[in-house]
Amino acid sequence: MSKDTFYFSHDYDARNDEKIIDLMAEMGWEGYGLFWGIIELLYQNDGIMRTQYKRIAYALQTNEESIKSVVESFDLFIIVDDEFWSESVIIRIKERNAKSTKARESALIRWSNANAKRTQSDSNAIKESKVKDSKEKESKINDNILLSELKNSDGLTEIEEITLAFWELFNNNLKKLNITSTDLSKAKYKNWVDPIRLMLDADSRKKEELREIWEFLKTEDLTKDFTWGANIRSTSKLREKFERLLVDARKTTAGGLEGLKQDIFNRNHDG
Repeated sequence: MSKDTFYFSHDYDARNDEKIIDLMAEMGWEGYGLFWGIIELLYQNDGIMRTQYKRIAYALQTNEESIKSVVESFDLFIIVDDEFWSESVIIRIKERNAKSTKARESALIRWSNANAKRTQSDSNAIKESKVKDSKEKESKINDNILLSELKNSDGLTEIEEITLAFWELFNNNLKKLNITSTDLSKAKYKNWVDPIRLMLDADSRKKEELREIWEFLKTEDLTKDFTWGANIRSTSKLREKFERLLVDARKTTAGGLEGLKQDIFNRNHDG
């Protein structure tokens, strides 16, 4: 499956919905197909699109009038000013993103648990194996693919999981500050994955150290005059400021790494 492809739910009885029946009565199967084509485009555009019907018609190889009719005539979409969306699509995107974020956090927690149990020799052997597997897999990936396209893919390598965890964290921190970052929305695979790989392989950084920094940036008080969360916006900058970040993370995390491990233990045994 392509890295920029993901599945979305398609209700098996959608054509029996009253609004869809009205659509098909007016436009037939062509209207039904155009409806699902528009739904696919909404998923690819984070759930909201502009009413640029000519552009949508070109993408779906039809005419502008048909697209306008599907969007505006059957109460299938919500239209405000020059934008439209589907409420069900928005709900499912939020559910998917919530699952994705939870998966990233789980992957980050697993670093500390797994590495705490390994001996140095075991770690070296596993490290060599992972590097080999990672390189073999990454050779099949377009270096210029956007992280926003990669994030919904299955079977990601551990380095890719780590990269995406930081990318999503940086996005969330800027959203808290009401800042829109073009650099983050256009973040490319190679530019973001390579610094993580270099930190682990060339710099001999530890995954649990990355975990500490990730936790620190996630919980940092962004209302202060200077915060790392507002200034670290790429994995290359993360690599550059790694030691200073780790020092500040351990200053603000009670008990340093031991406190972190205890926190992870508590979460895994909560309830």
